[in-house]
Amino acid sequence: MGKPSEALRGTGTKASPVIPRRRFVLLALIMVAVCGTAMAAMVFVLYRHDIRDHGEHLLEAVHIHARMVGAVADYDAGTAAVLGKHSPDFDPGSATLGQIADAHRNLDWLDPAIGLAVARRRGNRVEVLHWHGAPRDSTRLAALGIDSAQAGPFRRAFAGKTGTLIGPDYTGEDAIAAYEYVPQLGLAIVA
Repeated sequence: MGKPSEALRGTGTKASPVIPRRRFVLLALIMVAVCGTAMAAMVFVLYRHDIRDHGEHLLEAVHIHARMVGAVADYDAGTAAVLGKHSPDFDPGSATLGQIADAHRNLDWLDPAIGLAVARRRGNRVEVLHWHGAPRDSTRLAALGIDSAQAGPFRRAFAGKTGTLIGPDYTGEDAIAAYEYVPQLGLAIVA
């Protein structure tokens, strides 16, 4: 066997100093590409996770609100049945809507950044009865047609569906929305 330096040289030809520099640059570029791809994948996964979590949070808020409104409506309907002839002017639907309005004035448990709407369908329009949070443009909210793209969550709720979607909100900007129907009063709850 020869000297160790001969074994490293291989065929005995001298390696150009440019080739190791090219290999180093190529290796560096490969590492940058791999790191960039891993970072992009991580951002994508975290973004999807955040959207899913936000949607679940909104859906939970809508579920809680719809269950409370439904329970109050059931109670008011029972009260109307008990009152019967003694109070013929008692309207359980109006009583429930009044209680919802009172509750919305003191709705501290829900993040004010979350807009929560209670609405009913009036022909081809969505009539928003109560809104928690500050709508950025209440004129657009008041003029919401049931067939408009912005009314997607309301339309689904009025169809008896519950869930979340990503689509245009009442201002036309894409947002995550959760929706549920309250059958006792024919109301849609949308956050």
